[in-house]
Amino acid sequence: MDNETRRYTHPSAERHKLIWDRLLSYYPPLWAFNLIFPWIILQFEDEPPPVAERPFRIAGLVAVFLAEGEPFPHGILNMGHTGLALPHPTPSEFKEDIRPCHSCDGDTIKYLFSVIPQAEFISVYPRQLLFELAPMSDDDFQSFLLDAPRA
Repeated sequence: MDNETRRYTHPSAERHKLIWDRLLSYYPPLWAFNLIFPWIILQFEDEPPPVAERPFRIAGLVAVFLAEGEPFPHGILNMGHTGLALPHPTPSEFKEDIRPCHSCDGDTIKYLFSVIPQAEFISVYPRQLLFELAPMSDDDFQSFLLDAPRA
């Protein structure tokens, strides 16, 4: 995290190695780590360290501790299927409210329901919006994806 600009910058290969070496000095059974803004995912060969020994942030990112092979928590990676149509032209009063790592307000959620009227629920995750649709056949769903905006 760049404290001056208050923005996340993806580390260079050298800095990535430095982070790995530092993490290994604290957590020798570390198997791998992933940087997925705003998280750093630490995967351990067996069990992660006890909860009392886990910091909330590492390198300015929220730390997630997992055993090797354990699935990532919901919302860290994209879920569902992306629409295949052009991005939706969002009015400026809603555009700023629809941004990563920010919860939309009620008016924006109401607007999103008007964009995707088939939605029964809309969940706001740090890096995506998840629209849960009414049940439909596979063919109808594929047709829906062709018309659903990708952004």
